[in-house]
Amino acid sequence: MAEALETLYPGIKFGIGPALDNGFYYDVDPGGRQISSEDFKKIEDKIMELARQGNEYRRQEIGKAEAIAFFKEKGDEYKLELLEELEDGKITFYHQGNFTDLCRGPHIPDTGKIKAVKLLKIGGAYWRGDDQRNQLTRIYGITFQKQKELTEYLEMLEEAKKRDHRKLGEELELVHVFGESRRWSAHLVAQGHGPPQPPRKTS
Repeated sequence: MAEALETLYPGIKFGIGPALDNGFYYDVDPGGRQISSEDFKKIEDKIMELARQGNEYRRQEIGKAEAIAFFKEKGDEYKLELLEELEDGKITFYHQGNFTDLCRGPHIPDTGKIKAVKLLKIGGAYWRGDDQRNQLTRIYGITFQKQKELTEYLEMLEEAKKRDHRKLGEELELVHVFGESRRWSAHLVAQGHGPPQPPRKTS
């Protein structure tokens, strides 16, 4: 995904992008541009275009000074901050195609293993979790080696949504949720009775 983003948004900067149990995310700084879920299709298309090139993921052990020089030239202050905390002799880059990233790895052998991709959601995240610092854009996604696996995964997510207790309860008129944010409170509703009155706010 990072290579696709850099291709589509030249000058974009990258924070942290870990693998998760179900997919991955990357915190990015688009540099004043907006990325939204409406952009997912073109990003996914670019990911698959790059994946079909079958570029090898190449691991490189690199000295700290050289790594710092690379990201200084690139102008990525987020990677420079991460490098400050790393011990010389334990720093690795990964290269694929025209993209290079600071990463511990490991990776799959090459991009050709990626046969399906889906960007799942997008949101904001403060750099290093500090609300006094820049807010980055966090993009979640997942890839599979078969399109069928992605289809099955998305069907599973849809079934999970249908089984969400709050949604199911409201549909069956068993639960009434107060508040525009749906976070204030939830109350069970007795069969045959309407929802209770919203709780009064106290000063």
